[in-house]
Amino acid sequence: MQLKEVSGQPYVVENGYLFVFIMDYYRHAIINENADYDMETSFESAEGLLVGTIDAALAAQNIAATAEDMGYGIVYLGSLRNDVGRVRKILDLPEHTFPLFGMAMGVPADDENGSAKPRLPLEHVFHQNRYNHDKESQRHEIEAFDKTVSDYYSARTNGERKETWSQQIAQFMSSKQRLDMLEQLNKAGFIKK
Repeated sequence: MQLKEVSGQPYVVENGYLFVFIMDYYRHAIINENADYDMETSFESAEGLLVGTIDAALAAQNIAATAEDMGYGIVYLGSLRNDVGRVRKILDLPEHTFPLFGMAMGVPADDENGSAKPRLPLEHVFHQNRYNHDKESQRHEIEAFDKTVSDYYSARTNGERKETWSQQIAQFMSSKQRLDMLEQLNKAGFIKK
C-alpha cells in the first residue's frame, strides 16, 4: 500500500504482482571491502550507472516477454521514482542499490478496456544505417501516431479522453522532472566519480 502512495497508480496493489527493478551494486561494494583493487571507481561512475540500469532493463524486458507469452499483461511504472527516498526506505534498500522502475503484472481484462495501448510504430524507433532526422517525415509520423492514440482514448473512454501522444509527452516532459534524482543517486552511493 505504501508503494501505491508513492506511485499514485492503482496497478501497484490491484494487480497480481508488482516487481520493482533495482540497480544493485551492493554485493560489489561488499567484495570491494576486501579487494586489492578499487572497484568503487567503476560502480559509482556514470558508466556503472548505465551498466546497472541496462542490466535491470534487460531483465525486465525478458520478464515482460515471458509474461505476455503466458497471457499476462504488464505495465511499467516509472512513477515509483516519484519519491525514491521513500521507496528505498519501504524496501529497506542498502547503499549502492537504487529503485529504477516497477512492473505490474496480471491477467488483462477481456473487454476493450483491457486492450493494449498503442505503441510507437517500428518506423519511429528503428533507423537503418543512420538516424532519420528529416523533420517533415518525423512530423508526419508523429501526426499519424497522435491520431492513433487519440482514437484509442476516445474509444476506450466513450469520448471523455482525446489527448494525443504529443500532448502527453509535452505534459510529462514539462511537469514530472524529478529534480532530486541526482541527489537521490548520490545518497544511494552512485555518481560519485
